[in-house]
Amino acid sequence: MTAEQRKKAAHIFPIAIKVALVIFIGSALYIYGIKGNLPQKSNSGLAEGPFAGELAPDFTLPDLNGKLVRLSDYRGKVVFLNFFATWCDPCRSELPDFNRMDLRFKNSNLDAVFLLVNVRQQPAEVQAFMIENGYSLTTVTDVSGAVASKYLVSGIPATFIVGRDGKIITKRVGAISASLLETLVEQTVR
Repeated sequence: MTAEQRKKAAHIFPIAIKVALVIFIGSALYIYGIKGNLPQKSNSGLAEGPFAGELAPDFTLPDLNGKLVRLSDYRGKVVFLNFFATWCDPCRSELPDFNRMDLRFKNSNLDAVFLLVNVRQQPAEVQAFMIENGYSLTTVTDVSGAVASKYLVSGIPATFIVGRDGKIITKRVGAISASLLETLVEQTVR
């Protein structure tokens, strides 16, 4: 090996060590992040998580009137749990169909409800939007985004269908059309 080749090798070696170290630390942080989001055990001993077949993570959030709403209070009903924001166009496009279906649930005495979780907006802003559009859907506010994080929501709208037993049946990301909503209701409620 010539002196010039040794000089190049001596220069490349520290860079290779740094790159390997960055990859190792990045991998460790990634793995830790995944483990931090793994389903947790609930008080019932069942695994809680945002995945089909797992117990939906319970939460308590204020509705638009300040009353606390707890997901587990809906046990025995199918819950269409929808994460949304008022500025989100796909979210806005599905809300009229959700509102109509929720009214159908109420008028037919079906054991199903819609529960909207507004993510990272102030309650007054959300309430004004709901009133302006004539929506009567039960809406809670997740101002900190903590519940959305529990459900690993990375894009909105995100809808989780929670069965009567409190377990997640399915998750849909993106706007749900009227025809798809009808299909989902047929599959899960009736």
